[in-house]
Amino acid sequence: MAIWGKFMNKPGFVLAGMVAFLSAAHIPATQADDYSDAVTAYAKGDYSSAISLYKSVANQGPVQGLVQGFVQDSAKAQYNIARMYLQGRAVEQNYEEAFNWMLKAAQNGYVLAQDEVGIMYARGQGRPMDGQEAFNWFEKASEQGYAKSQYKLGFMYADGLIVKQDPEAAFDWFKKSATRGHAEAMYSLAVAYDNGQGVEADCCRKKHLLCPV
Repeated sequence: MAIWGKFMNKPGFVLAGMVAFLSAAHIPATQADDYSDAVTAYAKGDYSSAISLYKSVANQGPVQGLVQGFVQDSAKAQYNIARMYLQGRAVEQNYEEAFNWMLKAAQNGYVLAQDEVGIMYARGQGRPMDGQEAFNWFEKASEQGYAKSQYKLGFMYADGLIVKQDPEAAFDWFKKSATRGHAEAMYSLAVAYDNGQGVEADCCRKKHLLCPV
């Protein structure tokens, strides 16, 4: 059982520019091609080809010389492989294998994988349930600005089961998540304003969050 009940216009110019970027960043053309082909195969329902191509990209390892903020194809491939093991597509469903691939992607800085590793630790999927590890990975994703993880951190600080209860920290993370448009965080923020939890009670702000028009 999960730790929490709810969570869960000029083609030639463009092509030339992409080739130049791939060359400058030292990205093998085959890696970019394989990843694109994997995405296409998956979209067509050819899961066997998709996972084979994803693994080809994932096993090439991290790419050097990338501009800051560029998501590596290898990390995205690792994440997609993990999702396929979670869903049992082209492979037998295997939570442990899914976790191993997800962790690789998370360690390579892919924010969706960091959040997913946190969820898997929270649910005990592929690893024993570990609330502290879940918190740690949600925190990593939150620091990258991922709203869903920020909401989860707020919930954990409000709940106080895994980390020491801290209404002010809960409010801060709910606010960060709500600023990025997370609906449940907006509601939690409204509740905090209503009850004066982590912030001075403010009915006007509560009403604005619940009825912004």
